[in-house]
Amino acid sequence: MNGWIFIGSMVGYLLLIFIYFGIKDPATLERRSKLSQEEGDALHLTILGILFTVMFLIPPFDYRFGWSQLPDFLAWVGLVLLIISYLIIFFVMRENSYASKGLRIHEGQKVIDSGPYSIIRHPMYAGFSLMCISIPLTLGSLLAFIPALLFPLILAPRIKREEAMLMRELEGYKEYKEQVQYRMLPGIW
Repeated sequence: MNGWIFIGSMVGYLLLIFIYFGIKDPATLERRSKLSQEEGDALHLTILGILFTVMFLIPPFDYRFGWSQLPDFLAWVGLVLLIISYLIIFFVMRENSYASKGLRIHEGQKVIDSGPYSIIRHPMYAGFSLMCISIPLTLGSLLAFIPALLFPLILAPRIKREEAMLMRELEGYKEYKEQVQYRMLPGIW
């Protein structure tokens, strides 16, 4: 049952994203669909894609063979966290139409310091990381936490490279970085 709940939530979320941005801001969807051209960035995205795939492959086998089990109530906790992660990502995309998969500055791009960006500098990564942690809970698989917990470790060097690029190329980012101190977790990092 957990798998169907997860699939339903993911399909609903993706439909919301495509319908909302398809009507309100199609350029956001276009930018999000383009891959990065930077070699190091492509490697990070490939590794993240593999981890994400493995994270989805583990739970059905885990369930089938009974390798690990989580209490049923954690699936509901996971679903709540998953919905929160969807909302974070949605609000990030709505606030910052320049948010894209690639490490690049777009023509006319400005520093965004409102909405979730007023709390942390990389709310998209925070939302995605929360999503990755909530998926194993929702699907009831302790083993799926292995790839899920690797996400922040893979994201950390990418975030540092992205910040170095933003400091060099995006006017006002240095001041923003001084104003908003934390990257992904308020009070921690």
